[in-house]
Amino acid sequence: MPGAAKAVAWSVVSAGTFAFGQASVKLLSERLPPAELAFLRASVGVLIAIGAWRLLAELRKARHPFWFAARCILGVIAIYAFMDAIARIPLALATLVLFSRLLIVPALAWLLLNERVEPSVWGAVLAGLVGIAVALTPTLGEWRDTGAISAFIAAIASAGSQVAVRRLAQAHSAGVIVIVNSAAAGLLLAFPAAAVWVTPPLGDLPVLAAVAGFALMAQYAAARAFAGSRAAFVASMDFLTVPMTAAIGFLVFSETITPHLVIGSALILASTLYIAWRGTHHVLRLPETQKSA
Repeated sequence: MPGAAKAVAWSVVSAGTFAFGQASVKLLSERLPPAELAFLRASVGVLIAIGAWRLLAELRKARHPFWFAARCILGVIAIYAFMDAIARIPLALATLVLFSRLLIVPALAWLLLNERVEPSVWGAVLAGLVGIAVALTPTLGEWRDTGAISAFIAAIASAGSQVAVRRLAQAHSAGVIVIVNSAAAGLLLAFPAAAVWVTPPLGDLPVLAAVAGFALMAQYAAARAFAGSRAAFVASMDFLTVPMTAAIGFLVFSETITPHLVIGSALILASTLYIAWRGTHHVLRLPETQKSA
């Protein structure tokens, strides 16, 4: 399978596991505070990740501390802010706001990684964002909600984190990136989680395990996707999560699917399919200067 096609496949896996992971968080958000959910998501995840013993040996070869630090710090900010958003506003709305990061990723990749972004990709990204705007039209009054503000903060931090993953994926395995991020996130989130700790009921433990498992798989799949193609291309594939979370919100949480959401999702899917087609029919390569970095 060509590299770009693999990137598309891994992006689909990442989008799906991310959607199911956020649905699991939504189930728990009525009983557990956002800081605790973010901590448990990270700390349970690292316990699963260290089961792959060979990754521990690879940690000694880790390089690029700046990019690891950027990935971890921005990732923690994104996790915490998004947990807060999910607890306050509908799942589909929180996800839609989060994906405003897709305007930021190509610009950061161009500035920091010297990646060329084709005009057609920019056009497809903008079409996807128009789809988001259409889907949000009935809920514009909720933009004043602090949950929407949290989702915007998560979008900005997540964009920077994705660019860092793209850079790290050129020199490290997906497993190493995941385990370092999970360990750092667990440490950074331990103190705010302790301040608001609520002991989870035993019945919630399987859901917590699902949250961690889906989060790990989403991170791993995203890292594999970023290793195979440009940041702007892979990030655009995240649009697939929008209709997925809308469907889960409708089936599990009885959230309304409006005509605006259907039309917006159609625009989003069309832009995603175009970007996927463009990426699989045009070889996307790193600049020579970055290959030698």
